[in-house]
Amino acid sequence: MTARIRPQTKEGQVKEDRSHRDHTLNPRIHPEGPEEYDSPSKGKIWRNLNRIALLRGAEMRFLQDVPRFLGTGDYANLGHAQGASAILLADGLRENEYAGTVYSVDLFPRQNDEKKAVRTIQEYELADRIKLCRGSTKKWAAELQDKRFKFIFIDADHS
Repeated sequence: MTARIRPQTKEGQVKEDRSHRDHTLNPRIHPEGPEEYDSPSKGKIWRNLNRIALLRGAEMRFLQDVPRFLGTGDYANLGHAQGASAILLADGLRENEYAGTVYSVDLFPRQNDEKKAVRTIQEYELADRIKLCRGSTKKWAAELQDKRFKFIFIDADHS
């Protein structure tokens, strides 16, 4: 059985989330109010990520919101590609002032792929939040077996 996570106010009262009824997902009820949810910093990162992201707006919003719901801890991103999903998860941790690291696993098959990923992460000032893991998911599953992940985003085929 899946439990539904509902946004709460600082007083602990549950606020109704009707975002599923609004096709534009805006405005959405946020514990701090809609002006906090649609903050300029969030818009800025989305505008910049649109040039590299393979994700749509709702997917980007979801990934950035995951840490708000799940809190402090480590997150895994299997399949780095352009890095948008790892950046969104790490930015969600930073935005909510949660401790944690996003472990982003990829094969980085082309020569400059990993260097490009590092530059992109540095551009968003998230080098302290994202750890790039070069190699297959099978290799990194063995190396990270003692870690407890709050959330694992799987967007890869490393079979």
